[in-house]
Amino acid sequence: MSLINRFEDIQAWQEARELVKKVYVLTNKEPFSEVQSLLYAALDVECVNQRLFDLHYEQARKTKALIGGFKHSLTKKSFRQ
Repeated sequence: MSLINRFEDIQAWQEARELVKKVYVLTNKEPFSEVQSLLYAALDVECVNQRLFDLHYEQARKTKALIGGFKHSLTKKSFRQ
């Protein structure tokens, strides 16, 4: 058994990461929507305050919009070729 120096070294975490990736591929779900849902859960159980929630939610919204725009531009480009 290998020495664990970081949480990324934990086999259970590695398997969970792989599972999450497969679920996103199967459902074609954007991870940013999931992040926003988790932020609401964190706010509801008072793990974060409203200011932190707003800050991180806005970052997820901006990231989602940027990636959506990038995907759209790639789709438009492939139709032109």
